[in-house]
Amino acid sequence: AEEDWESMRLAVVDASQELRHATIAGLGGDVREEAVEFLSWLAQGNFTMLGYREYRLTGEVGHEALQLARGTGLGILRDDSSSVGARGSLPAPARQRARDPYPLIITKANSRATVHRTSYLDYIGVKVFNQRGEVIGERRLLGLFTASAYAQSVRRIPLLRLKLAQALQMSGFAPDSHGGKDLIQFVETYPRDELFQISPEELLDVAMAVLHLQERRQTRLFLRADPYGRFASALVYLPRDRFNTSVRMRMQQVLADAFGAEAVDFTTMVSESVLARLHFIVRMPRHASLPAVDEAALQAELVAAARSWDVDFNDALYEQASEEEAATLRSSFGPIIPVSFKEQYPARTA
Repeated sequence: AEEDWESMRLAVVDASQELRHATIAGLGGDVREEAVEFLSWLAQGNFTMLGYREYRLTGEVGHEALQLARGTGLGILRDDSSSVGARGSLPAPARQRARDPYPLIITKANSRATVHRTSYLDYIGVKVFNQRGEVIGERRLLGLFTASAYAQSVRRIPLLRLKLAQALQMSGFAPDSHGGKDLIQFVETYPRDELFQISPEELLDVAMAVLHLQERRQTRLFLRADPYGRFASALVYLPRDRFNTSVRMRMQQVLADAFGAEAVDFTTMVSESVLARLHFIVRMPRHASLPAVDEAALQAELVAAARSWDVDFNDALYEQASEEEAATLRSSFGPIIPVSFKEQYPARTA
């Protein structure tokens, strides 16, 4: 990766220029320009380039496959001497998108980086077009977004600034209005990896729901499936005072059981907002696809998992004693029960 870094950077610059001049049927000019600028942005120190390789799209519609272009590999993808993976049929979700004119694929690979940091690799695919504007291949880049990519304002990052502008336009908010400022702030603090992958329509739906949710003490799930069926993104917003390690662990287990997951990674954001945010990535075993999940039922399970120990304790008291006795017991014992006890023992049994 170190030896081939400059070659990979030049390949990305070349891909940017090729995309600028390509014939692409049915693609808006603003999308093309943002995609071109995004590739240039990657090459300006915003992406740690670890591997690069080119593929050709072969097969009839519905039977597409990607064939390795030998000799094009760089970095961790330099070695293509093995025939394994030289040509592979695309899974059904990928076949559905193989000939889509949208020029970029931005997602997560299903393997971790073995250099730099042990995060899941970021996968950037740049589609290659023929003179008729048809997709004929892919330039594939593996690596990791750098710290600067996470620290910059969304309004300075190609593609993300376009998503923000599209979301604002669909919302009807002026950028300098109260609603517009709230929407911009929401997008600025949205999980950056998720922001690279989500559509403007999905982003606006989540933003409007969460902005309204701040007025209520509710727990809410926002589920997004990876288009290629390898993982699910689960954003959970809940009242800040209900969040603790025990709640997070219960939610992880609920998600793991619902999907039959191999692992459930998480990040948290607890700020001055009345809501805490948990972002779970539910990862499927290799060669397994995401199952169909009843989102409403899953949300109900997560709501139950978010119930605080004190709420359950209060309910249990009123079930076992009169209203006066329950109030006396709650005021006598509630304040002195230590957190360590609450984390080990449930307030009530099923």
